[in-house]
Amino acid sequence: MAFPELASRRTPLVLGAALILLLVGAVALAWGLGRFRRPTRILLVTQALPQGQTGLEPYQERAIGSLVQDALEVAGGHAVTLVSRLPEGLGSLHGQSNVLLVLLEPRRSGESLGLTYRFVRGGDIGKDGALAWTSRPLDPTAPGQAFEAFFRGFPLTIKGTPPNLVPKSPGAFWDVIRAGAWRLQNVRMEEALALAERTVRQEPDCATAWILLGNLRYRWMLNSPAAFRQEQAETEVHLQRGLALVPSHPRGAFLLSLLKADNGNQREALDLLMQARRR
Repeated sequence: MAFPELASRRTPLVLGAALILLLVGAVALAWGLGRFRRPTRILLVTQALPQGQTGLEPYQERAIGSLVQDALEVAGGHAVTLVSRLPEGLGSLHGQSNVLLVLLEPRRSGESLGLTYRFVRGGDIGKDGALAWTSRPLDPTAPGQAFEAFFRGFPLTIKGTPPNLVPKSPGAFWDVIRAGAWRLQNVRMEEALALAERTVRQEPDCATAWILLGNLRYRWMLNSPAAFRQEQAETEVHLQRGLALVPSHPRGAFLLSLLKADNGNQREALDLLMQARRR
């Protein structure tokens, strides 16, 4: 499949109609309000270690962080904000017992993954922003086991690693991370699509792979107006496959709602988000 030139972004679809833009804003607001009404808010920070010490590129660290975010939201029902740098002014969180700051320190060793992390509760953050960290070192192991170890000792209630979320094969896991990193950078998109397509063939029960594939095709669709209708149908199939495996997947629901909005189904888009909030 030929991939369009990504540098050209002024397409009719990207510009959109004013109604679509308003809907997206309303969707984001409703989604955000729903997330922050939950009892615990997690600020998840990636890229905690100096570059070159983790065996990962910065965007691969962010892709791992996105998967951890999805798992925390699905398994724990927590509102998770993902950032790539530790913010300043954390003293404003002092005394907020419903806030948890998590500093993720992912490492790659061969095909193994280590998900060491540090955390501090809002109640333990000083007025001056001083952070009394608690460290949870975790040795590298197979990616699926690394996620299980991460959640087993997590300081909040977690049901365990959600089934069908983390690819079982280490090779498939790292393919998903590479493809996710390229998506974040908006580069090498044909290769990213090929990796995602290979992963869903290898692990058709992996929701993350299907939703990533739908996400990549959605990016391609926005840059290719001529193929919009055909690509829209295929993209929706991929996202629906992922949501059938993990119905409460927030990222999948949000992407599908945007797709519905692009097709003029604003009511259905809002209904999708409201259903995801109730799960």
